[in-house]
Amino acid sequence: METCHRRSAQYAGQGTRLFGGGTCILTMTISWIMLFGLCLVIPAKPVRGFFIATPGEMSPVNPRVELRNYIELNCTLTGDVAPFNSSHLYFQAGSKVISSKFYKILSPTIMTYKENMTGQYAGRYPFYCYLNQTMSGEKMKPRLIGSQVATIGRKPEKSRNLTARFNYWNSGDIYWEPVQKNTTLVHTSTNVAYSWIYGSRIFNCQVSSNVASDVSRDVTSASCTCTKNHCHFSRIIASQRYLYLFIENSNIFGTEKSFHKIDVDNNVVPSPVKSVLPIVNGSDAVNVTWVPSVEDDPVQLLHSVYRVLYRRIYSAEPWQNAGETVGEWLLVKGLQPYQGYTFNVSVRVNYRNSSDRNAWSESKQGVAITDKDSSGCPPCLPCVNGCRHSPNDHDIGSGVSEGSSDKGLEKGCCTDWKDMSIGDRNNIMDQCKQGAVSELTAENATMTEVNLEKYTACVLGRIKNILP
Repeated sequence: METCHRRSAQYAGQGTRLFGGGTCILTMTISWIMLFGLCLVIPAKPVRGFFIATPGEMSPVNPRVELRNYIELNCTLTGDVAPFNSSHLYFQAGSKVISSKFYKILSPTIMTYKENMTGQYAGRYPFYCYLNQTMSGEKMKPRLIGSQVATIGRKPEKSRNLTARFNYWNSGDIYWEPVQKNTTLVHTSTNVAYSWIYGSRIFNCQVSSNVASDVSRDVTSASCTCTKNHCHFSRIIASQRYLYLFIENSNIFGTEKSFHKIDVDNNVVPSPVKSVLPIVNGSDAVNVTWVPSVEDDPVQLLHSVYRVLYRRIYSAEPWQNAGETVGEWLLVKGLQPYQGYTFNVSVRVNYRNSSDRNAWSESKQGVAITDKDSSGCPPCLPCVNGCRHSPNDHDIGSGVSEGSSDKGLEKGCCTDWKDMSIGDRNNIMDQCKQGAVSELTAENATMTEVNLEKYTACVLGRIKNILP
């Protein structure tokens, strides 16, 4: 036994010399043959994974703070950090050092940080406490004392401002405000359920990966699929006028529930027409025809009212309402000779108000150019000064005033650039400018004289084609 003690001391000494300092833990197994020893060196610097006292801590653990409330974090020194004390501590939010005006020393070992959360930090945000070890001008690396991840945000808001669009009883979409993530600034789950008869069986909507589902409801319906603030119904029950919707938003700060009764009939919007086919009917009229949607059945088409809007091509003027009809065509009269027009066709159900813009479907458009005037009037634009011209007088700028005694005057065409509307002149100049700029090359990357010549030639050419 005495020999064993001597060998133990010998191995311990070798271990100390071999590893150059630290704590040596000796484990011995004595047998009739040999002695086994194992030395484990624990450095003076803390190593993750070992049960070693840390120099401090940060509390509380993972705090939750609602916006407009104060976050309060304490940094406490618990180990031997002499000659330092709490006055050498500082806080950091992410990579940003927090101003010392939010610090308060509570004792030689405790410093607290307190600040009102107004949006400067939001979501899951890391906070750190460091010990400044610099002394006597010698710069030392700060020492991390502790860290916590705070969750900063708002409780959910009730879903509001619902808008619904039902394609007869084929399908439907419902949208609402707000997008909770933009408001709460933290992850917020949304559960949507519905019923066609109030107080009867409630069905869950299928949800995307960022929307939670409440499994306490009866069953999940495949005909309803939702995202953050939108639900799509692939099937509508025609015999039920009302849809009852239950929306529940929840996060770590609370839960908000809302109930909505939606009138399906008052939110029906037909499918848009399949195509628009304008047919020119002389120099001043176009017969606008269209093909109804193939998604709507013949019975549904009986409830459809169509509206036709029109305006000249390239014009910024407001749309003109040509009228409404239950048929599949509408004759638009009073147009200018040899002018291009865009015709816009949309549809609504006959029991919704035409002044309700949400009642109209998406529009489809078609284009047509009216014939030349029977008098032989060349292509022209309507005048703003009541100008006239003679069919035999085709020089630009040679217009004749309305009060002239010239017996050969024909009306309908401008004879001078200045007589055009400002909108028409701006449209011509903008189009020519875009054409000139589009021809710029890498070697000619600015509006040079060559481009200006092209621009000028374009404008003059357009005038000659439009004015007599």
